[in-house]
Amino acid sequence: MYDRQRIDFNGGCYVRKLIVLCVVSIFVFILGACSGENENEVEEETVTSVETEQIKKDNLKVEKSIYGTFSPYSQMPVMTEQAGEIKELKVKNGDNVSKDDSLATIKTPMGDTTVKATKDGKIAQLKAQEGDFQTNEDPFLMIIDVDKLKVSFAVSTKDKSFFKEDKKINIHIDDEKYKGTVLALDPLPNEAGQFDVEAKVENKDENITPGATGEIIMTETKVKDSLLVPTEAILQEADEDFIFIVEDGKAKRVAVEILETQTELSAIKGDVKEKDEVIVNGHFTLSDGSEVDVVKDGNEE
Repeated sequence: MYDRQRIDFNGGCYVRKLIVLCVVSIFVFILGACSGENENEVEEETVTSVETEQIKKDNLKVEKSIYGTFSPYSQMPVMTEQAGEIKELKVKNGDNVSKDDSLATIKTPMGDTTVKATKDGKIAQLKAQEGDFQTNEDPFLMIIDVDKLKVSFAVSTKDKSFFKEDKKINIHIDDEKYKGTVLALDPLPNEAGQFDVEAKVENKDENITPGATGEIIMTETKVKDSLLVPTEAILQEADEDFIFIVEDGKAKRVAVEILETQTELSAIKGDVKEKDEVIVNGHFTLSDGSEVDVVKDGNEE
């Protein structure tokens, strides 16, 4: 009887072990299947969509703007010989006159006198009216020349060598471009430590108004014959600057030395060459060897 109970006991243990083993096997199978699915998902997620541009070889140039104000090329005050009452006024501001044209009649103790134009030009700064008293100490009006204008601006010591007398320069007003000629460069700095420059601009159609602001755009070469990449392509980690280029469908991390950087482009040195595809978008999550899918080439139009 003892032996029979022992056999039953052993048999029961065996059945229980078999059940546990089956449960564990099923669990391992399910876990393995889930793991395989996750691996496939991870594998799909490792392909990163990126945008690229070609590395170029050229000079890195920088544009800077200098602003100046237009004024009449010449302006001459007109004085009255004697003080008196303005009896008749024959012109108004903005009128064009020729030399010796009659401008006004002044009633003086010595009789009526005529004020004449001293040169060709346009009437400006006429403030008096008929019946007003006009002294002979202050200008009665100004005759200005607006067929050509002067533009005055100030430049730094570094930039003054760009402006030579008689040099032709472009001056921009909004979207219009005008040709100018440098008249003179003051050899002494002004109170701000800059050098005053004047240029002449033809204005026969009077498209430019005195007082308008003109822009002179200077181009300076910072680095000659260098590899240029978009500045946004450059990343930094642990004081190392680097970029990612696309090589055989994968991202290759390349350490670079920045020679000069500007807002749009930077000049670099590194183990890259002209026309290599540098990643400019989608590169922040990449690592060396990451699979990439180029969805846009920045050089395509």
